[in-house]
Amino acid sequence: MIPGLVRRSKTQTVFWTTNSQSQQLFVDEEVSVGIILNGRAYDASRKGADIGIAWEGNIQSVDYLVVPKGSKNRAAAMKLIDVMTRAENQAKLAGMIAYAPTNPAAFKDIDPALAPWLSTSPENTRKGFVINAEWWRQNERRLMERWAAWKLAR
Repeated sequence: MIPGLVRRSKTQTVFWTTNSQSQQLFVDEEVSVGIILNGRAYDASRKGADIGIAWEGNIQSVDYLVVPKGSKNRAAAMKLIDVMTRAENQAKLAGMIAYAPTNPAAFKDIDPALAPWLSTSPENTRKGFVINAEWWRQNERRLMERWAAWKLAR
């Protein structure tokens, strides 16, 4: 990469520390491109901000709901997981906060106008890839050190 371009990019970069700050930067038009949670972008759009999401190359991760081995409340925890993963409940949550359901059946109950804003809509998942968690486990410390050095360097 060209050193001058790196310096110019750094001076034009705005770092945010809270999700609400990222949203406000877009609303106030202090930034024109950046990283923002899809629910925050959707909320800003509904409030009149001229904002959209480009899903090309989106990074998808895998999360798990778990019950620790030996849990005293195993039955209650399993019931909670069951309730949380039901399509109708995930559709309700998506309608309230615009975060994507993990149960694909939820999309039958989601407003079609909301679906483009959700990472797990079939259209958006096709445009991304699943992050290689093992690679990141092996390389995260080294890359975080490089990132910190880049941010601190002049």
